[in-house]
Amino acid sequence: MPEELGCTNTVFTNPTGLPDDNQHTTAHDLALIMQAAIRNDSFRTISGATSYTIPATNVSGGTRNLTSSFTMTNPASASYYEGCIGGRESTTTASGSVLVTAAQRNGTTLIAVVMNGATGQTANEAISLLDYGFSNFQLLDLSEDDFHILSGGTVMVPSGATADDLTTEDTESDGQILRTYSFGGTQVGTAVVEDPSQESSSDVLENDENMDSAKAYSESRSQIPYFAIGGVGILLLILLLWRMIRIIRS
Repeated sequence: MPEELGCTNTVFTNPTGLPDDNQHTTAHDLALIMQAAIRNDSFRTISGATSYTIPATNVSGGTRNLTSSFTMTNPASASYYEGCIGGRESTTTASGSVLVTAAQRNGTTLIAVVMNGATGQTANEAISLLDYGFSNFQLLDLSEDDFHILSGGTVMVPSGATADDLTTEDTESDGQILRTYSFGGTQVGTAVVEDPSQESSSDVLENDENMDSAKAYSESRSQIPYFAIGGVGILLLILLLWRMIRIIRS
């Protein structure tokens, strides 16, 4: 169902897309539907194919060749777009020309939606949108500098922007934190981040276990008592042992 994808203003009354007074959608919702579709490998294979041959059956009497009419994936078309994953273009009197497509370049995937366009022009309009997106925006992987990020942390921001230009909002859930990144008031990405309180507790437990193991090993190997110390204490202990060794030798 569209609402499961986050669509907020979509109602489908038939599977064909033919006009109906009660059927409607938005560019935003179509982009969400396309985003879910291109995560499916079978959809990407079918949508990106320029042609397909259906083998002969006992009914057809021979093979059947199908050719895609979507120009942006056809290298022989003037509207061919390098990196285009696939899409759909359709025209009715009520809706005008509508096109939905997705393209991938340099690890970045963009989705373009054109609605109520002029017949024969929507592909060029989609190309202009995609070109603008690839030329003026970039992906930032925030996890490269923040080891507290468990998953996510990739954001889409204008070219030249840095992590310092982002604002964050944290929401705690099940011992983890969902962090939302925004640029200029617009959400640009999310990440799951370690809960600091949970992290400190686990670190303390791990350190205690390491200390117990080290103490047990030391006591089994030496008559010198084991003390849990750190920082300056280690330096003082080394100096003390060095002085004891000098006294013993003297």
